[in-house]
Amino acid sequence: MVDLVVEIGTNWKGNYSTLDRMLERCSKAGIKTCKFQALSKSLLERHPEWDWYQNASINKVNVGFVAGLCKEYKLEFFCTPTYTEAIKWLNPYVKRWKIRHADKDKEDIIEACIKTVKPLYISRDRPHPGPIKSINYLYCIPKYPTEFGELNFDMIKLMPGYSNHCLDVTAILKAIRYGAEYVEFHLTDNKDNFAIDNKVSLTYNQMEEIVHWTMNRE
Repeated sequence: MVDLVVEIGTNWKGNYSTLDRMLERCSKAGIKTCKFQALSKSLLERHPEWDWYQNASINKVNVGFVAGLCKEYKLEFFCTPTYTEAIKWLNPYVKRWKIRHADKDKEDIIEACIKTVKPLYISRDRPHPGPIKSINYLYCIPKYPTEFGELNFDMIKLMPGYSNHCLDVTAILKAIRYGAEYVEFHLTDNKDNFAIDNKVSLTYNQMEEIVHWTMNRE
């Protein structure tokens, strides 16, 4: 069975009503896991004009509530740490780790995740020169958005997972046909409102289409 992960990230904008709606729609669609981002201070400081950005990042204050809300909807709470300190306070709440493409070579974050002895996923655009058995690599083109024609699905034979930045849902369906065991994609509550990942995010209808296709295929 394909492991479908919805990347909510910071698209909930720190608004708990929006988050509740997103989690409810994910649960009703048949999604099992929703992922968030624990952003470092340096990442947050890049956009001081977004007053919601810090609240949308998972931190020590909101992690318990967000993880608890996921549990209410019978969803696995999943979170990407972008700095090593976050791993310590996230550890009681998560079953596994995901490292974004931008941090794929940051050994401090990778080693800290490995020490927790939990599954670790890392996005890469090409295979690691020396694969590590304890790490699951995901094929990912870090372009926002990625065009369908830029994707090389043969990479999934080398990295049996796929992190999507393409707005064409057939990219996800093709990745699954090529054997992707893990697939993650960004979700938005509203394409008309600004959210940092909206340019690569799918709608509720597209999410439901992906789940329907995946379930019928299996």
